[in-house]
Amino acid sequence: MKLILSLLLFTASLTACQESFDDRLQRESREFTANQCPLDVEPGTRLDSVTYQPAIQTYTSWYSLSSEYAAALQGNTPLLRRSLLDRLRSDTDHKVLKDHGLTFRYVYRAQASGQILCSIDLTTRDYQ
Repeated sequence: MKLILSLLLFTASLTACQESFDDRLQRESREFTANQCPLDVEPGTRLDSVTYQPAIQTYTSWYSLSSEYAAALQGNTPLLRRSLLDRLRSDTDHKVLKDHGLTFRYVYRAQASGQILCSIDLTTRDYQ
Protein backbone atom coordinates (compact mmCIF):
# COMPACT_ATOMS: atom_id res chain seq x y z
CA MET A 1 0.00 0.00 0.00
CA LYS A 2 2.83 2.37 0.88
CA LEU A 3 4.45 1.62 -2.46
CA ILE A 4 1.26 2.49 -4.37
CA LEU A 5 0.81 5.70 -2.38
CA SER A 6 4.43 6.63 -2.99
CA LEU A 7 4.06 5.98 -6.73
CA LEU A 8 0.88 8.07 -6.86
CA LEU A 9 2.56 10.97 -5.06
CA PHE A 10 5.62 10.71 -7.31
CA THR A 11 3.44 10.69 -10.44
CA ALA A 12 1.43 13.65 -9.17
CA SER A 13 4.60 15.61 -8.47
CA LEU A 14 5.90 14.94 -11.99
CA THR A 15 2.63 16.07 -13.51
CA ALA A 16 2.57 19.22 -11.39
CA CYS A 17 6.05 20.18 -12.60
CA GLN A 18 5.11 20.21 -16.27
CA GLU A 19 4.24 23.59 -17.71
CA SER A 20 1.61 24.05 -20.35
CA PHE A 21 2.65 25.62 -23.65
CA ASP A 22 0.86 28.85 -22.72
CA ASP A 23 2.43 29.06 -19.26
CA ARG A 24 5.87 28.35 -20.64
CA LEU A 25 5.57 30.97 -23.38
CA GLN A 26 4.36 33.59 -20.89
CA ARG A 27 7.28 32.80 -18.58
CA GLU A 28 9.83 32.84 -21.40
CA SER A 29 8.45 36.15 -22.68
CA ARG A 30 8.82 37.71 -19.22
CA GLU A 31 12.34 36.32 -18.85
CA PHE A 32 13.41 37.54 -22.30
CA THR A 33 12.05 41.00 -21.56
CA ALA A 34 13.76 41.13 -18.16
CA ASN A 35 17.11 39.86 -19.44
CA GLN A 36 17.37 41.20 -22.99
CA CYS A 37 15.26 44.36 -23.29
CA PRO A 38 15.57 47.08 -24.26
CA LEU A 39 17.43 45.78 -27.30
CA ASP A 40 18.54 47.92 -30.24
CA VAL A 41 17.61 45.76 -33.23
CA GLU A 42 18.85 48.34 -35.72
CA PRO A 43 19.60 52.07 -35.60
CA GLY A 44 16.42 53.92 -34.63
CA THR A 45 14.50 50.78 -33.67
CA ARG A 46 14.44 49.36 -30.15
CA LEU A 47 12.68 46.21 -28.94
CA ASP A 48 11.20 47.17 -25.56
CA SER A 49 9.48 43.92 -24.60
CA VAL A 50 7.70 40.78 -25.76
CA THR A 51 4.45 39.51 -24.31
CA TYR A 52 2.16 36.55 -24.82
CA GLN A 53 -1.60 36.61 -24.34
CA PRO A 54 -2.86 33.02 -24.13
CA ALA A 55 -6.55 33.96 -24.26
CA ILE A 56 -6.10 35.23 -27.83
CA GLN A 57 -2.94 33.24 -28.65
CA THR A 58 -1.02 36.38 -29.57
CA TYR A 59 2.74 36.88 -29.28
CA THR A 60 3.47 40.62 -29.27
CA SER A 61 6.75 42.41 -29.91
CA TRP A 62 6.74 46.01 -28.62
CA TYR A 63 9.08 48.38 -30.45
CA SER A 64 10.02 52.04 -30.02
CA LEU A 65 11.11 54.15 -32.98
CA SER A 66 13.30 57.23 -32.99
CA SER A 67 11.70 60.44 -34.28
CA GLU A 68 13.35 59.95 -37.68
CA TYR A 69 12.08 56.38 -38.06
CA ALA A 70 8.64 57.29 -36.69
CA ALA A 71 8.30 59.92 -39.42
CA ALA A 72 9.51 57.45 -42.06
CA LEU A 73 6.87 54.92 -40.98
CA GLN A 74 4.03 57.27 -41.89
CA GLY A 75 2.47 55.92 -45.08
CA ASN A 76 4.83 52.94 -45.23
CA THR A 77 2.86 50.50 -43.06
CA PRO A 78 2.07 48.16 -46.01
CA LEU A 79 5.78 47.94 -46.86
CA LEU A 80 6.63 47.22 -43.21
CA ARG A 81 3.93 44.54 -43.08
CA ARG A 82 5.36 42.80 -46.16
CA SER A 83 8.85 42.95 -44.70
CA LEU A 84 7.69 41.49 -41.36
CA LEU A 85 5.78 38.74 -43.16
CA ASP A 86 8.77 37.78 -45.30
CA ARG A 87 10.96 37.66 -42.20
CA LEU A 88 8.43 35.58 -40.24
CA ARG A 89 7.96 33.09 -43.07
CA SER A 90 11.69 32.41 -43.25
CA ASP A 91 12.26 32.55 -39.48
CA THR A 92 13.10 29.14 -38.01
CA ASP A 93 13.52 30.50 -34.46
CA HIS A 94 9.74 30.83 -34.11
CA LYS A 95 8.84 27.51 -35.75
CA VAL A 96 7.20 26.08 -32.62
CA LEU A 97 5.10 29.22 -32.21
CA LYS A 98 4.05 29.10 -35.86
CA ASP A 99 3.24 25.39 -35.54
CA HIS A 100 0.86 26.29 -32.67
CA GLY A 101 -0.90 28.77 -34.97
CA LEU A 102 -0.14 31.89 -32.96
CA THR A 103 -0.83 35.41 -34.12
CA PHE A 104 2.28 37.57 -34.22
CA ARG A 105 1.61 41.20 -33.33
CA TYR A 106 4.14 43.97 -33.90
CA VAL A 107 3.44 47.25 -32.12
CA TYR A 108 5.50 50.33 -32.97
CA ARG A 109 5.52 53.38 -30.69
CA ALA A 110 7.25 56.72 -30.88
CA GLN A 111 10.15 56.82 -28.39
CA ALA A 112 9.50 60.46 -27.60
CA SER A 113 5.78 60.29 -26.83
CA GLY A 114 4.99 56.60 -26.40
CA GLN A 115 2.14 57.03 -28.89
CA ILE A 116 1.31 53.88 -30.87
CA LEU A 117 2.15 54.53 -34.50
CA CYS A 118 0.96 51.21 -35.90
CA SER A 119 0.08 47.66 -34.94
CA ILE A 120 0.44 44.81 -37.40
CA ASP A 121 -1.02 41.33 -36.86
CA LEU A 122 0.19 38.32 -38.83
CA THR A 123 -1.95 35.20 -38.54
CA THR A 124 -1.59 31.67 -39.85
CA ARG A 125 -3.50 32.74 -42.98
CA ASP A 126 -0.66 35.15 -43.63
CA TYR A 127 2.48 33.18 -42.82
CA GLN A 128 1.57 29.60 -43.80
